[in-house]
Amino acid sequence: MNSSDPNLLSPLEGLNSKIQYFALPYGAIGFVANLLANWAVLKLISEESPWKNEELKHYGTNFYFATLGLFGGSAVSLYNAYRCRHYWPLVLISIWKGVSCAIINGASMVANWSLHKGENNSNEALVYMWYPFALIMGFVGMGVVIEQGWEDQRMKIVVSLSIVALIGLMFCMRFFIGRDNPGQLQAEFWEWSIGFLMALCIMGGMACDWVLAVAADNMDGVPRGGDMETIAIYAYYIVSLLVSLGNA
Repeated sequence: MNSSDPNLLSPLEGLNSKIQYFALPYGAIGFVANLLANWAVLKLISEESPWKNEELKHYGTNFYFATLGLFGGSAVSLYNAYRCRHYWPLVLISIWKGVSCAIINGASMVANWSLHKGENNSNEALVYMWYPFALIMGFVGMGVVIEQGWEDQRMKIVVSLSIVALIGLMFCMRFFIGRDNPGQLQAEFWEWSIGFLMALCIMGGMACDWVLAVAADNMDGVPRGGDMETIAIYAYYIVSLLVSLGNA
């Protein structure tokens, strides 16, 4: 019997063979990329450059590169989804990552355009309203990957730590929002709900990076095998995701 026969592989071995087609960042590299992207979003909200302690000034240049990041990141994510077409959970995760990249760059486009016209950049919040739909899609795909890789002890550790981090971040977001209506049960419920949703949006992508790392048995996330197509997709997505770090 041939042990490489897909019908004879364990769920974890089968998952590992399927994820080799996934060329977007994950593992430690994907985690750091998501952290930096979240930092760029935070600085964008405060209308400051992520890499120097100054207000944004070059709105046109920022808008131009954000446009390139939006279309570039979306394109490589869709192509990656096509590469993974024989395993639908990775298709959903690819689309999720593509939407995440598009929303971050879209928010930068909206904010810089508003600032260019001398308006408040609060309209960028409208862009983030689309993210929960992609989050649901991504969580469905990630849930299947977790289930098939559950026999790996590292998967249990990743899921446990992600839940702990989510709860901690939810409390941080709750205090960040503030208590505008102390003692009013309905108002506090919605404030806690918003804090939870914000924490979920921030933690979701980073947790997925570690889930995929366990599934691929590649915790650092460095592309293996020297396939130039994989490396090109990997690098282009990271550049597209982190375009907003260059806002000045």
